[in-house]
Amino acid sequence: MLYTTVVVGTDGSTSSLAAVDRAVAQLADTPDAQLIVVCAYSPAGSEYDGTLSMRAAQEAVRAAVARVVAAGAPEPQAELVEGTPYQALLSVAEAQSADLIVVARHGLGPAAGPGLGSVPSVVTHRAGCDVLVVNG
Repeated sequence: MLYTTVVVGTDGSTSSLAAVDRAVAQLADTPDAQLIVVCAYSPAGSEYDGTLSMRAAQEAVRAAVARVVAAGAPEPQAELVEGTPYQALLSVAEAQSADLIVVARHGLGPAAGPGLGSVPSVVTHRAGCDVLVVNG
């Protein structure tokens, strides 16, 4: 299946950058496809525990965009979204009518064991499109 709009989450972790690489690979044969790199952030003192600061989110997105461009793909759209990572991914995917969300199995958050992390678990259950969970 060829995807035309792919949303990928990043938090700057090695595993999230592996998800970015996989998202680029998914679009390799679709020249008019759109890649959207998403990172959640929380302002200081907010309710979103464990989410990156705005500065860290900007750095994570910058690194992901550079990685996409270095792979020879067109520069992706970048979205910084206030909220939890799963809220950010789901809201951007819905707003952009994405047909695929790519997410790392575990990111910078605490690992809950050998299963899926909380973000991919929620995304796979709530997404209105395909979800690809990448082992990183």
